[in-house]
Amino acid sequence: MDYEPITKELRELMSHQAVVGTDTFKSRVTADHDAFDAACDNIDAIHRSLEQENERLRDASESGDGWIKLPVDADDVPVREGDELWSDNGIRVKVERLQFENGKWAVFVEDKAGVGFYAAFEIMHHYNPDTWESILADAMGCEPNEVAEDDDLMALVARCEALCERTREGEE
Repeated sequence: MDYEPITKELRELMSHQAVVGTDTFKSRVTADHDAFDAACDNIDAIHRSLEQENERLRDASESGDGWIKLPVDADDVPVREGDELWSDNGIRVKVERLQFENGKWAVFVEDKAGVGFYAAFEIMHHYNPDTWESILADAMGCEPNEVAEDDDLMALVARCEALCERTREGEE
């Protein structure tokens, strides 16, 4: 195999390519290093944010152990998704979703018709507080010849309807 001697021009071309290649390599390494630094800064910021959120949640916890206690009903029974709750007037709802936002619990429920709404779970119960006897006692509590307010009558009617429905469901 015959080799050509390295000429001055070939040597300059090789030298130029080496310099250009080195510069290209250095610029790529610098760009990669800058991107890596930016990614690390972003990860550090996310980590600090998570630590702050954990601290906020820890402060929101009564026990201080980092866990948030479940919301509780009027009788201090924890409320969970899927639970059935009753209002004081005998209306039953099912807990569909629990949300913890801004340091407070929100409980989304659905009634028997499938209508969803956020409920004041703090005044609800895991048991049905109404009976026919309690409704009758409340209805009889009116003084003779006293005119009951419409809201009172509607509340009694709602309690009767709810108790009738639960009674019917229990028979099926």
